[in-house]
Amino acid sequence: MANIGAWWLASRPALAGEQVVTRWLANRAQNGRAVGGALFLTTRRLVFCPHRLDQLTGGQGWDVPLGEVATVDVAPRTGHPFDGGLRDRLRVRSARGAQELFVLNRLPHVVDAVRARLPRAQ
Repeated sequence: MANIGAWWLASRPALAGEQVVTRWLANRAQNGRAVGGALFLTTRRLVFCPHRLDQLTGGQGWDVPLGEVATVDVAPRTGHPFDGGLRDRLRVRSARGAQELFVLNRLPHVVDAVRARLPRAQ
């Protein structure tokens, strides 16, 4: 079975027929800290793979099927330095109400790219 990731990331298994569309270097807010890694946009999901070192210190991977994404937008700065709150962040909300925050470069481009892949317009 194929994996999503790279040699420096804690890879995650790909789903049957899933292809990576693009990836961005990203930090994911998790338990009050920013976990380094990469955010992958695939044909079926958004997938975060942490750096191997961050995984060893408790950083966790994450994924959500594109069909379960309710909204994708920009979360404003909070001022908290350790979880990426000094910058605007990508906010992904699931249909179940869960929220994930990611620090990325070229944030408006990322928001547009993810929205374009969602099964319904936002």
